[in-house]
Amino acid sequence: MLSTKPSKTTWCALMLLCLGALSSYGQSIENLSVQAREKYLVISFDLKAYESTEERFDIEIYSSRDGYRTPLNIINGKHDDVNPGDGQIITIDGKSSFAGYKGELDFKVVADLTYSPLKFTKDLSKNVKPGRTVEATWSGGEAGSKYNLDYSADGREWQSIASNEENTYGLWKAPEDKGVYSLRLSTSNNPKQFVYSNDIKVKKGMPLWSKILIGAAVAGGTYFLIDQLSGSSSPSVPGDEPNQGTTDPTDPTDPTDPTDPTNPTDPTDPTDPGTDDTVNPSNLPDAPAPPIGVTGFRFSF
Repeated sequence: MLSTKPSKTTWCALMLLCLGALSSYGQSIENLSVQAREKYLVISFDLKAYESTEERFDIEIYSSRDGYRTPLNIINGKHDDVNPGDGQIITIDGKSSFAGYKGELDFKVVADLTYSPLKFTKDLSKNVKPGRTVEATWSGGEAGSKYNLDYSADGREWQSIASNEENTYGLWKAPEDKGVYSLRLSTSNNPKQFVYSNDIKVKKGMPLWSKILIGAAVAGGTYFLIDQLSGSSSPSVPGDEPNQGTTDPTDPTDPTDPTDPTNPTDPTDPTDPGTDDTVNPSNLPDAPAPPIGVTGFRFSF
């Protein structure tokens, strides 16, 4: 119980509640403790940063006496623009803050982020085509900052993309001129303090006609490879095929001409291999040797 004249033992028995107000940013308060020194409350804690020790926070202390609605009066200890670190100490006048109150108390320490270093949150080091839209995202700055976003091709002359932007993202349309560009970011509160993006390369893509030619070259090379593997030295051309068995009786080289004494399909020839259904391996021609080097062909782009 807390009386209007609290003893040291009563102060040390206070129940404490530590809630990080910026948990969504990753900031946290750890190792919270309270000590009574006569009429004062000395509250100590560790303030952990989200990403950078350059971050700054405003600290406020609340109690359960009024449902954590009104911050308590801090009489000693840094509580504005506080950098992260262990061993933060804040002193409160306990007697004046809780005069006339009896009962248990809980305390809550709230750290509001007031500043974090500016940074681009998306890697922009990529190749883009002229006229394409690039989205830049960022974080940081002072609480309630508005942002200025510019671009440049040489790092000396800058052109505005957006100014006094409340959102933490911006859209940039890549110029038609190819080159290497960069973006820079600042806040309206500190317009002379900048952070810069990675280099963005703007270059034209491969024309459609060249893609078609490459595709045709690949298809032609594949056909040549298949044709080589089949044993032919060149693609077949319609009309150039040798006589494969016409029935023209006037053609002396017609293999199906019954009047040709060399006709291999003459049924009157007892040596005609075509009359025997059994394949004689000795009568088969030797398979042509594969062309040298064909298996070494590869196509890559």
